[in-house]
Amino acid sequence: MQEKQFPQKLSQEEATEVFMKHIDFVRAVAFKNAPARHLQEDITHDAYIHFIEHRTEWEYDPVRIKGLLKVITENMAHQQWRAWTRNLPENLARVACCLQRNPEKVFPEVSNNEEKLTALRLCMQKLSPEDRELVESFYFAKESGTDLAQRLHKTLAAVYKKLSRLRTRLLNCVMKALGIDANPSGKDLADE
Repeated sequence: MQEKQFPQKLSQEEATEVFMKHIDFVRAVAFKNAPARHLQEDITHDAYIHFIEHRTEWEYDPVRIKGLLKVITENMAHQQWRAWTRNLPENLARVACCLQRNPEKVFPEVSNNEEKLTALRLCMQKLSPEDRELVESFYFAKESGTDLAQRLHKTLAAVYKKLSRLRTRLLNCVMKALGIDANPSGKDLADE
């Protein structure tokens, strides 16, 4: 069966058809990036609305549509993440930002925020000075990824990849420090 050919600019009906063709992909991206599992459908819906509202701003390319939908969905998830963290106390919001963008992993079992922060500080001290400086610059000093990449003479992708690895390592380390069952891989800062 031959794929339906769309004009370069999509009507609302055509855009809906394109989006629905890739709905499972969008849901998977939303699930992966959602700050909480129950927000997956909200993110998918927001991605659909954004795609429909801005359909005239880009030309339809069947080869690149998944990349576009991925970026839109990730941006909607990040907006949900920002809204979610605005409702947390400031210190817990910092912990959540540093510990991967998965708030359900921000240790609901531990009610004492000071205990969480102490564990995070301990784990931050286990990082190399370069890694600690990278985390502090990005999350606490709010230096942009682009500025960090230029300053460190790295690509933006390399900086984000390093930050992602550091978030995972910090998450595992803090979970271990709090006595919560850590990642089955067991890799944390103490293992390195």
